[in-house]
Amino acid sequence: MDNDYFNADERMNRDAAPAVQKQNLGIHDKKLMEMIGTALMMSEDNAKVYKNLQSSLSSEDDMATARGITLDNVKHCRQLSDIMRSMTGNPSEPPKTPAPQMPDRSAAAITLPGFFEERFHKEFTGVELFRQIYFALIDLEFRDILYEIITDKQRHAACMLMMHSKHARC
Repeated sequence: MDNDYFNADERMNRDAAPAVQKQNLGIHDKKLMEMIGTALMMSEDNAKVYKNLQSSLSSEDDMATARGITLDNVKHCRQLSDIMRSMTGNPSEPPKTPAPQMPDRSAAAITLPGFFEERFHKEFTGVELFRQIYFALIDLEFRDILYEIITDKQRHAACMLMMHSKHARC
């Protein structure tokens, strides 16, 4: 008889648990998809900004750095789209945003240090968003992708700091 009581209790917990978990996962997944969508739009915007930056730089090294960061952000867009497609089964396209405008070459020398400082802060804001996504994901493959993106964002911030120092006037 004790066995029947234990089994009935266990059955009740087992039957109730999936409904609670499924409900929580639905809310969790919706928030996660919103965060990934935001990250996707941020990466798309960053790719445009750094592509436009290339034309405002005079040094080949600086242009190569901006080109590398642009390509990283394009790769991040593809990776985030793949994650969303894997999770939802639907291809994802972020809303199209107008390309950010960079100042012309004559004004670039005045505004570049401020631009680099702003991008430094935006890169670290991106790191925080990607960390939240990383900790919300369960799939190890997706977490590995997010870890790669986070380290790229940290490297981009370091590049912006280096370029700020290089272009700042003492």
